[in-house]
Amino acid sequence: MGLPSYLTGPRLRVLLDVSQFGNIRMSDLAKNLGVEARVMTQYVDTLEGQNLLMRMPDPNDRRATLVKLTDEALPIIEKARLIMEQAAEEIFEGISIDSRKQLIQHLNQLTQNRHR
Repeated sequence: MGLPSYLTGPRLRVLLDVSQFGNIRMSDLAKNLGVEARVMTQYVDTLEGQNLLMRMPDPNDRRATLVKLTDEALPIIEKARLIMEQAAEEIFEGISIDSRKQLIQHLNQLTQNRHR
């Protein structure tokens, strides 16, 4: 069984980032993902409606909103990670470990160049 149909690539990325960073401001999440605040609001609205994220006030800034994962999100995130690992193994099948490392280095360099 796959992931829920409402869990598009960008929405999954939101969940994975929140999983990585913990309670995070929506504005920081939007910046991390390179989307506008209004787009992030749409993603969070959908994920909150599916009971995967919840909003809460930022105790350090009344104007900001934090998001955090709900307990219902955790098994979905684990399942997504397993699916992504399996897909990566299929893609990289037959490619040496050294070639994989080189590719990762090049991709990391591209990412760093993008954030400059």
